Formats: sequence, structure tokens, C-alpha cells
Amino acid sequence: MKSNRAAYMLIGVLVAGYLAMHFVLPGLFSGEVLGYFVRPAYWLAVAFMVRSLPPVTPVGKMGLRRELVTLGLMAGGFHVFMLAMGGVFSGFGNSPYSHQPEDVVRNVLVVGSVLLGMEMARARILCCLGKKWPTIVIGLVAIFFTALQLAPTQFEQLTEWRPAITFLGENVVPLLAINALASVLAYLGGAKPAILYRAVLLAFEWLSPVLPDLTWGIAALLGVMVPALAVAAVQMLAVGRLRSARRVRGETSETPVSGWIGGSVLILALFWFSLGLLPVYPSTVITGSMSPLLDPGDVVIAVKTAASEIEVGDVIDFRTGEIRVIHRVVEIVEEGGSTSFITKGDANPKADIEPVLGANVRGRMVGTVPYVGRLVIFLRSA
Repeated sequence: MKSNRAAYMLIGVLVAGYLAMHFVLPGLFSGEVLGYFVRPAYWLAVAFMVRSLPPVTPVGKMGLRRELVTLGLMAGGFHVFMLAMGGVFSGFGNSPYSHQPEDVVRNVLVVGSVLLGMEMARARILCCLGKKWPTIVIGLVAIFFTALQLAPTQFEQLTEWRPAITFLGENVVPLLAINALASVLAYLGGAKPAILYRAVLLAFEWLSPVLPDLTWGIAALLGVMVPALAVAAVQMLAVGRLRSARRVRGETSETPVSGWIGGSVLILALFWFSLGLLPVYPSTVITGSMSPLLDPGDVVIAVKTAASEIEVGDVIDFRTGEIRVIHRVVEIVEEGGSTSFITKGDANPKADIEPVLGANVRGRMVGTVPYVGRLVIFLRSA
């Protein structure tokens, strides 16, 4: 019970610190002093406070905790690798952080102080409160620490739905997934594996001279997918080793939250896919102009393609005014340095009247799924 009271007291300190950092201290200190001195000093004080409390043991056995240290490093490295691969396709931009030697040292000290205090506090809270309802507590702690890392001013973007979706996809969703994995690592192995996992990500963010310039859809998908895969790896590692969780009625030796975070990847991927935010996207056939290849209600699977890569015979998805059309390219016209396409529906006797500008081409068909779009047609007609 004493350890639980200490955990609740620690939560109170974190909430008070958040309110002070964002609502009280900005009126007393400049942004530079607050960011480079007050904030790291506060988190170092939190780390010292956690260190001074009576020790608690993580749920995982000693052998598992040692392996989680390695897994935390590997998860961070894999996350960085996937972000870099996303940058290969989406492009890179210059880092917003200074890379002068003195600035690098200062940033490392500031970020390191925050990371140390945050992860020691996370591990303490989870080890004290997570033994009875681990799944619920891990989820709540992940949400809590996500909120601690977001400034109140960032939520001003939620007043309109488009900026809100972008903000949630670029910032909240990936950060929540990162905190979910860090919470699983801290629950099983203590602060060290969570520190190492997030340290790799922060080192890439703060020290790399270039960073991937990802669209918000890709950023959100990668931000959830990689932590989810790491949670699955933790689960496989923990099977047969996590003994203390078996003492809780209704619990198994499986790692908590693996189910819901894995499911969230699938839901998010389907959501991004249906909105056309990924390189591959669906498009419903409405008319019979491409019969017998495509019938009304079929769903075309298309891949976003540059105009220079399209060839005669390709079936393309393009926009003419406010209408989406899926027709076959029968001729390519090069004129004045620009490319346009003459298209025709397979079932139509003549080619389309207006050429299709390269800028209006959305993608090229790579596959079809019969019938599943009939519901879309029904809803539109209704």
C-alpha cells in the first residue's frame, strides 16, 4: 500500500509539474531559460525523487529483463530504420535543430534529463499500480505520458477537422504508440529498456542533420506499426517466462496490450488505405464503361504513379472536373514539354473527348476486387 501511495504522489507531482511548465512558469522565465534549465532540472528532481523511494521489482524475471534491454535497443534501431525507409520514398528535409558542437552537447543534456526522469517515473508507476490490472494500467499510463509530452497550445489545431486529423496522425497517434511500447517495456523490465528504446529515437531526431519528410498518413502508420511489432516480439519473448502475472486471476502469461495495439495497426492501415493516404489505394467503379474488365461495384486497387511512368494500355484513375474516371490509355501525347493521355473505356465505341493532363492522373490500376463496392453505389444512390 505504501508503494501505491508513492505512485499516486508521483502522478500528482507530474501533473503539477505539467501545469507549472505550461501555465505558471512561462510568465516568470524566458523560453530559453525554461527549456534549457528549468525543465531539465525539474525532470532530474523527479528522477532523484524516484530513486529515493523504496525499490520495487519489475514484473519480468531477471533473465527476461536482461533480454528486454537488448530488445529495447533493437526496437529503437528498427523504428529509425523504418522512418529512414519512409524518407527514401517521401524525401528528406533539414533538421530544425542546431548541430554546432556546443548546441549538440546542450541538447543531449536537456533531452537526456527529461528522458531519465520520465522513464524512471513511468517504470515506478507501472511497477506499483500495474500488478492487478496490467492491461488497463499500461493503457492509462501510455495515455498519461503522451499527454505530458504535448503542449496545450498544440490542441488549438483541433478546431477544424482537417488540421485535427493531420495533428492526430503526425503527432498524437505515433506518440501514443511509442508510449505504449515504452510502458510495456517498463512494466516488464523497469526503466532501462524503455530508456534505451526512446533514447535511440530521440538521438535520431535531435542529432541527425536530415530527417524524413513523411506525409502525416505514412508517419501515423509507421508510428503505430513499428511499436506494435515490437510489442509482439516482447510477447514472444515473455511467453513461458512471465510467472507473476499468472497469480492474477483471469490473466495469462501473455504480454498485455499486444492485442489492442496490434489491432490498432490493422484499423489504422485500413483507414489510411480507404482514404487514399497510402501509395496503394482503392477506387470504386460506378459505371460499366470498362466492361467486361470492370463492372459497376468492382473495386480497383490502384498505385499512385507519376505521369512519366504511364504507358499505352495502362488503366488509369484520373479526375475530370469533379468526376473520377477509370479508363484505359490508348495514346500518349507529348507537346510543349507536357504529357497528356488519350483515354477510352473498353466498352465505349470512341475515345474520350478531352485529353487527360498528367497532373490529373491519380494512379494506375494494379488489381481488382469484384463486387465489394456495390454497397458504396447503393449508399450513393440512396
